[in-house]
Amino acid sequence: MEYTAQKELQAVVYNDSAVKFLPFIVKKSDSLCFKIHWHERLEFLFIESGALKLTLGESVITVNKGQLAIINPRQLHGGFSLEDGVKYKTVMFEIASFFNNAPLTEKVLKPIESGKIQFCNITENEEVLLAFKNLMLKENSNDEYSPLLTYSAVYELIAALCRNCLKDNIQLSAQDSKYRDIIDFINENYKDDISSKSISAKFGYDEAYFCRLFKSITGFSPMEYIKILRLEHAKKLIAAGNCTISEAALSSGFSDSGYFSRCFKKYYKTTPKTKKPNG
Repeated sequence: MEYTAQKELQAVVYNDSAVKFLPFIVKKSDSLCFKIHWHERLEFLFIESGALKLTLGESVITVNKGQLAIINPRQLHGGFSLEDGVKYKTVMFEIASFFNNAPLTEKVLKPIESGKIQFCNITENEEVLLAFKNLMLKENSNDEYSPLLTYSAVYELIAALCRNCLKDNIQLSAQDSKYRDIIDFINENYKDDISSKSISAKFGYDEAYFCRLFKSITGFSPMEYIKILRLEHAKKLIAAGNCTISEAALSSGFSDSGYFSRCFKKYYKTTPKTKKPNG
């Protein structure tokens, strides 16, 4: 089964090996790498250079060069580059794609999918990194039998994770499901006239409590997070060259183009005009 990352914005398309390899992504300093979201697949981010600030549920961690970040199924996560920027590789797969009739499916794979087994979110364990790099080598294998080798590499990686990266005392927060709903709502409606007051009321929270809790989980206030989403959307519209800066601002949820330009310059350290195709 395929899932989306908002549960996401786009469907993930897998090839015969049931593994999705994304190209290396390079982000400049202090940039949004991916918005806070969740999905039901297992995802890995290998940091080739620089560092990534990763928000994970109620914690924020820094993943440095040479380290591997592990995103468990259904775990809220978002990524931002730090001052030196970041270059990273993403690999993902659905655990259910690797189920079979062997006892280990019930003992290991299904508990990983359901969250009863979880892995630590950052590692530089030698065995795990070796298994992950072995999986990455399968990306460009293209003969009809190469998916078998990819399947083998996935099982090797899962075994290495189980040996070295199991979490102790897993505690699934009662807030997790509700906060996934809140994040989904914001990701889908950030261009509209929403506020921390309207969101907290919609989900039955006192506004002040909601703002504190949201920041403890994401690292941002609700309005800071919404502003980042709006800025990223506007930047893409401007870069596409199909609208004016004012139109991009309005289409992204900013009611005032002057305020948009000030926020843009503060966040990106440059003006919106420089992002135009002929800027």
